[in-house]
Amino acid sequence: MRIKLIILLQLLPVLLLAQGQNNIWYFGNNAGITFNTPTPSALTNGQLSTGEGCASICDHSGNLLFYTDGMTVYNMLHAVMSNGSGLFGQWSSTQSAIIVPLPGSTTVYYIFTLDAFAYANGVCYSIVDMSLAGGLGAVTVKNVQILTPAAEKITAIKHANNQDFWIVIHGWNNNKFYAYPFTTTGLNLTPVITPIGSVHSGGGGPNNANNAIGYMKVNAAGNTIALAVTMLYIYEIFQFNNTSGVLSNMISLGNPDNSSNTYPYGLEFSPDNHYLYVKNFYSLRVYQYDMSVYNQTTGVNSKTFVGNVTGDPIYYNGAMQLGPDDKIYCVKSGVDSLAVINTPNNPAATCGLVDNAIPLNGRIGQLGLPCLVNTNFYSNVIVISAQGCYEQQYHFFLSDSTSISSVHWNFGDPASGASNVSSLFSPTHLFSNTGNYTVTAIVLYPTGSSDTATYSISIIAPPNLIAPDTINECNGSVYTAQVAGTWNSYLWSTNATTSSIPITQTGTYMVTVTDASGCHVADTLVAFVGNDYQVHIDTSFCQGLSVLIDGHTITASGTYTYMHTTAQGCDSIVIVQATVNGNPIITLPNDMILCLGESVIIAPEINGSWNSMTWGDGFVGSPRLISEDGVYTVNVTGDCGIAQGQVSVSFENCQSEIWFPNTFTPNGDWINPVFKAEGINILDFHIIIFNRWGQQIFESSSINEGWDGTFKGKESPEGIYVWMADYLLYRFNTKVREYARGSILLIR
Repeated sequence: MRIKLIILLQLLPVLLLAQGQNNIWYFGNNAGITFNTPTPSALTNGQLSTGEGCASICDHSGNLLFYTDGMTVYNMLHAVMSNGSGLFGQWSSTQSAIIVPLPGSTTVYYIFTLDAFAYANGVCYSIVDMSLAGGLGAVTVKNVQILTPAAEKITAIKHANNQDFWIVIHGWNNNKFYAYPFTTTGLNLTPVITPIGSVHSGGGGPNNANNAIGYMKVNAAGNTIALAVTMLYIYEIFQFNNTSGVLSNMISLGNPDNSSNTYPYGLEFSPDNHYLYVKNFYSLRVYQYDMSVYNQTTGVNSKTFVGNVTGDPIYYNGAMQLGPDDKIYCVKSGVDSLAVINTPNNPAATCGLVDNAIPLNGRIGQLGLPCLVNTNFYSNVIVISAQGCYEQQYHFFLSDSTSISSVHWNFGDPASGASNVSSLFSPTHLFSNTGNYTVTAIVLYPTGSSDTATYSISIIAPPNLIAPDTINECNGSVYTAQVAGTWNSYLWSTNATTSSIPITQTGTYMVTVTDASGCHVADTLVAFVGNDYQVHIDTSFCQGLSVLIDGHTITASGTYTYMHTTAQGCDSIVIVQATVNGNPIITLPNDMILCLGESVIIAPEINGSWNSMTWGDGFVGSPRLISEDGVYTVNVTGDCGIAQGQVSVSFENCQSEIWFPNTFTPNGDWINPVFKAEGINILDFHIIIFNRWGQQIFESSSINEGWDGTFKGKESPEGIYVWMADYLLYRFNTKVREYARGSILLIR
């Protein structure tokens, strides 16, 4: 007998990440803002002076790491980073730079730079390693060309695997999107190319490339891309497959101002992906499009005027950028403040556009705001912890469930069926078996983005503490019960706290041990102590064989009792109940001939020890109804042999005949002494005889039984007697019942 108790007390943490990477922006003429304050506030220590593109990056706690205009990289102390000058971006490129962390790394970042007006430098990447220069970082690789020429458009989108990114660029003089996989090993220079939408070319201006101008943005769900093509007067929207990198299903919105004097430029999605906001430069006006139904006609018809954003009348305003506080900020050209859309998830009438909302403390905005990776694409550092011991139920926790809308757990245990998944924030799971499991938690944020955390856990069986768990000892002997292994503490049911105890009495002894993780395991030992004990053995064997038990040979059924002395010197009684199993024997009825149309039930009688019975023709079961000619074989198998029997059954045409005599002479000479019917194949026969007064004097249900001329033991007088009979007989192999009547003359 063994009883195990396991008490849960094991806390195992695993890391998940937070979202402060976009908390500091530097842009325009030495302008900047921080989101590390209760409301966004101005920064005046920035070194950038750029007309358009720029980028910045913080750690997950919101501490500045570095920023750039695509040409020079500044570290957190606002000094030029080691090897941080001469990058191939351009201050007049719409999106001159974007900074993307290398998947799987906490120190390596790629700066993707874009030349202006489709010039030859095109799109390049440089690499920053923040582990260098005492944590200030250094540029280790610079200006590796990816694509040339290219438009001034770039975005980074989280891959469907929730780890890697797609770096999406638009080509020049073509309508091609180039989606480059960005993985833990770096940038894969073989892109997925999708030709779709308008051809980006021409437009006048420097290098005849004004149509290179305009932003490209992706929504928080990572499944929709929108861009502006300035001199084509259009905004275009595409669905994006973040598994394959392919774009599809273009929607063209045209110029919302319906004017040839304003030009598509800035745009941004609402955090919940419902709306797209756009604004042209040379225009004050901000518009909202409803993207909840992805359809060309619906999208175009959903255009709603939001309000005006003022600025220097040369351009008025430029970029729109979603902040980490889920508000959309609008730069105002030549002005020392930013406009803000406070509730961009609302319809235009209540989205809360405020002009001159965020003062820049004398610093001036131009056309650009930092080109950022959407905060929803960063992994969040959350802690998964688990409580549990050995094979018992485990309890799983997320360190922060307040910022997520839902979670999907998969315990990596398909054998547990429907219990393998859970949507609870703090679920429990009982693993189906011991082994190594990977637990996955996919958390979904209100914006539609998600993160994935994995947790490895090993489920082991609790150890056996005491072996054997049952002992038999003689009086006067001492048995030492020893716990296997080394444990932090021991507690016996005798209150002993040692790893072993002496046992001299019959009883159940329990020990509880505690390991270094605080898990408790309990085991029991059952002890029998006495002068002697009995052992009962049941055995069976086949006839003609024998068994040997404790030196005694048994050849027949019966109960046998022997004395035995154990190794401990205790006398014991061995009682053996032996059963001899004979060979199976089959008994079947004799061969038989039946009339056509009849049937017979055959039930084999089987004696002896047997396990299974089968019919030779494959029939299953017993008894069996037989109505066809044949030789029917029965096979019986037993532990001690096999047996076979058979019976022949045949059927023939049967015809019936019957006749009744008209005279009989019961006078003692034994000539015609009995009146009875004679017949062939007569069934279910019945006859009644009456005297001349109508009194019944004889009745029989057997054709073989006749009347001997007596009634109630006395001879009946001579004379004529009337009889009535009915019976079954065969007429053309069919049973029919007939009725007959007549008279019989009794002569003595």
